[in-house]
Amino acid sequence: MSRENVELLRQSYEAWNRRDFDSALAIYEPDVVWTFTAEARGAAFKSVYRGPDGVREFWDTFVEPWEDVNIEIEEIRDAGDSVLALVVFHARARDGLEIDQPFVHVITFRGSRGIRFEAFAKRELEQALEAAGLSE
Repeated sequence: MSRENVELLRQSYEAWNRRDFDSALAIYEPDVVWTFTAEARGAAFKSVYRGPDGVREFWDTFVEPWEDVNIEIEEIRDAGDSVLALVVFHARARDGLEIDQPFVHVITFRGSRGIRFEAFAKRELEQALEAAGLSE
């Protein structure tokens, strides 16, 4: 099942990049929990979002200041029931400011549905690896 989950995650990121949030959310259970470490979230964000409405609240807050936002997948690691993704958010604000911000995401699956999404700052890679069950 884990290879299928890797592909589902890729499709979800692709949908997010198209702003097709319904398709991006389709891989998650209705009671999904999205969490962000203190380093992975900005001051405008909560540490926990619950369910599709919570995830949409996060996305609405996240994309609002940006003219363009794109997620580039640098690497995906299969961890059985979890998938770890090293990603870079590329964003351009309406005033022309551009950023490239790396993150690490860990998505935990039950069967073929995501039940938990965890976001870590890139410098928290060891913590993310442990959350995915990939630490040594």
